Amino acid sequence: MDAVHKSKKQFVDGCLKEQVTDVVIGNPDGVQKKTKGKKRKKTTQKLSNWSFGQVNQKLEYKLE
Repeated sequence: MDAVHKSKKQFVDGCLKEQVTDVVIGNPDGVQKKTKGKKRKKTTQKLSNWSFGQVNQKLEYKLE
């Protein structure tokens, strides 16, 4: 969670610095499916445990 928090803060700070007014968040469906055979097992497990909704909620909050 610490890494997620730090990456969101860095993203928001970058948006403020560059005066970004609109941010579009894509649909992450299928991310886990496309990692089979390409990544190590540990990376695949991390992606499957990633809580997309929670990340989006916190990112929206920080961007406001």
